Amino acid sequence: MDTALPTVGRLIWRWVEFHGLDAKEVFSEHGLAESDMESLRDRIAIDKLDLVFTTVLDLTGDECCGLGAARCWHPSDLGALGYAWLASSSIRTAVQRLARYSKIVGERASIVGVDTPRGLKVVLDQKPRDPRIRELVNDFIMSLMLDMSRFNAGASLMPVEVTLRRDPPDCAARYVDFYGCAIEFAADEDSFTLATVDAGRPLPTSNKQLAGLHDQVLAQQLASLAGVDIPARCKAIILD
Repeated sequence: MDTALPTVGRLIWRWVEFHGLDAKEVFSEHGLAESDMESLRDRIAIDKLDLVFTTVLDLTGDECCGLGAARCWHPSDLGALGYAWLASSSIRTAVQRLARYSKIVGERASIVGVDTPRGLKVVLDQKPRDPRIRELVNDFIMSLMLDMSRFNAGASLMPVEVTLRRDPPDCAARYVDFYGCAIEFAADEDSFTLATVDAGRPLPTSNKQLAGLHDQVLAQQLASLAGVDIPARCKAIILD
């Protein structure tokens, strides 16, 4: 069973409320309580969170509702990774941390940073899901990653390219408004690309000492995570 960090549920809880719904009612419908999202609780089943996403999509009828995640996050929702991200020396190093430790946040998605002629491409891949939920969760995660990048680098940060596997929805203009560039729908992968200069620019929020301390915590968490493959756990132990 794939699981997620319990505090991710707090982000989803606020996102449900952002859409004008009763989060307590929506979560309890699927056997989840607000207390299940405390930082010291056991991990939370992603299947249950997917049911929450399904309910929100059905109740709102909004194909673009996942973009609202950018308005609802707090660093603590991602645990030590959220604070390590804020202390990273550049967006490139932040993405590298996210790629390395993303399984701690949720085991159903993986993130990779790839250098291309256009810049640093951040690629999101998910395990098989119902197509409607895959598209919604994809929007949720990608909007979150980009807004986290803007939080560090400034609100003016814009990708040079965005590709989405989904077909263009009726609300496609909202994607252009959010990302600030043209969107390639029906693409081969879900990604956004940041210009090389933007990805590598030193950040004023950088703190290598704090980032290193959080890396130690993350390495221990990844090494102890049962659902993560052996190579990833070995890498975490070596890094530790």
